[in-house]
Amino acid sequence: ATDYTKTKLKVKKKDTIIWTVEGTNAYFQFPTNLFDKAATADSLAGGYTKFVKKGKRLKLRIRANALSGTYDYAVFCTTAGAFAIGGSPPRIIIE
Repeated sequence: ATDYTKTKLKVKKKDTIIWTVEGTNAYFQFPTNLFDKAATADSLAGGYTKFVKKGKRLKLRIRANALSGTYDYAVFCTTAGAFAIGGSPPRIIIE
């Protein structure tokens, strides 16, 4: 929570990622086809988005058939009206 330099997540297929939203509501924006179908979300042109309230967690599982590679995503903080700080953009690396 205090290290804003960690913006790359290295994961394997079927791993679960948990984000905790602190101090603001947030919108997470991801490429499509990364997470299990059980991880339903609002549609976003060209991607996948999920709204998370302050103090809540977002828990998503990488699909078993996700393609290996590096995927950019974004976190928009509603209180600041800006994207989250850190290396831009944050990335999920599926090994």
